[in-house]
Amino acid sequence: MGIFPLELGKETTSELLTVDTDRSCQVAFALDVASRSVQETQQMGRDEFELRYSFPYAYKVKDEGGEVLFAQDGELRWNEGTRLFTNKAVGASGGQARIQTNMAKFDVPPPGRIRVEAIVKPDTQYGSEATKAEAKVYDDVSRHARSIIAGAVLILFGPLTMIVGFVLFLVGWAREASQRREES
Repeated sequence: MGIFPLELGKETTSELLTVDTDRSCQVAFALDVASRSVQETQQMGRDEFELRYSFPYAYKVKDEGGEVLFAQDGELRWNEGTRLFTNKAVGASGGQARIQTNMAKFDVPPPGRIRVEAIVKPDTQYGSEATKAEAKVYDDVSRHARSIIAGAVLILFGPLTMIVGFVLFLVGWAREASQRREES
């Protein structure tokens, strides 16, 4: 894993990183966010508050020759994406939290030497602030889509296989009973 600090509004380039090419990689942005803008929600019958924020971002993953292998841009938003919250202290008048947002997974061809160029821009929508920002590059990341598809296929075909087996059992039992009657 590689971690490099970001300064809001400035594009930053990581050092040359060596990643595992047998599995996928993933970039994540971790921000210490403070905001006065909150959204009230109901969680298990009680009031909860979520920090509202929207930080535009963009990043490119390049090989050591400078060729772009993967790129993504959008907004790190309070209500989108796969997020992990730590040090969360939020009330009706605002609060703060450490928020990590995981980006899309991508593959890197051998020899697995990459640089990441990233920028996170200030939040102009909700006025939240990021007191600390960093980009994290993970390698050896699993893609779960194949496992989920295989599980769904097994769930669908398991009962079907059981029914076919039961029908074959009944057909065999009926044939055996019929042969016994003919022999007697």
